[in-house]
Amino acid sequence: MGQNKHYRKRVTGLQAKINLHEQKIAFELQKAEPDAGLIQHWSKEIRGWQNEIGRLQRRLPQKRK
Repeated sequence: MGQNKHYRKRVTGLQAKINLHEQKIAFELQKAEPDAGLIQHWSKEIRGWQNEIGRLQRRLPQKRK
């Protein structure tokens, strides 16, 4: 597999993880007493994955983002 294809697959996988964590946060916020620790943890993971996506996208050719 080419390096660019690997980067694109990694970006897609990270975006799926971000979507899942955003759903978890939304579900947790609907509870009567949401767990702030969980929400903070998931938000921190999302920020890390967004940073990694940015790094991977900088490695991709501009036409294929």
